Amino acid sequence: MIAWACNGCGACCRALATGLLSDPEAARALDSGDGVCRHLERSTNRCSIYETRPACCRVTPAHAPEALVEGCRVLRLAIFREV
Repeated sequence: MIAWACNGCGACCRALATGLLSDPEAARALDSGDGVCRHLERSTNRCSIYETRPACCRVTPAHAPEALVEGCRVLRLAIFREV
């Protein structure tokens, strides 16, 4: 598993349409209609329900790193450190 620390860029919360979540039903429930999570506060890149966020949001996005390679510098560096 890739070790990484979130830098709050919001890339994972904007990647619902990329298949980041393995559960399509969960992705549809979280999608605000444009591939962005409905709980993302766009002005701050913070989750409005962080303390009670769903389990799928608590998992390290290492199960679909290709969805974040473009957007998340922290995860990209973690991935390449592992290689």
